[in-house]
Amino acid sequence: MSNNPFSYILGLGLFGMILGIDLWFNSITESFQKPKQLKTAQDYIERGYEVMHKDMPLLEQNDPKQRQANCKDAQQSFQKAISLDSKIAGQTQEN
Repeated sequence: MSNNPFSYILGLGLFGMILGIDLWFNSITESFQKPKQLKTAQDYIERGYEVMHKDMPLLEQNDPKQRQANCKDAQQSFQKAISLDSKIAGQTQEN
């Protein structure tokens, strides 16, 4: 560790830049991944839970319109799951 404040600040900046580039790269690669094909009722249930609990940016967390849109999308997934397997409606998610 250096006692020079300039090198300390430069080192922290470099570390932050490397971390930022890594986070940016990971978000870009996630957007290019092929979405999972939904085939079974369980696939639709899992998709519904993912949509319902989707991480939203901090500024959108209190946006009731966004929450309502997420819940509506999740509801459609749950309804599709029930249409594929009516017995799944009485089951709970196991994780």
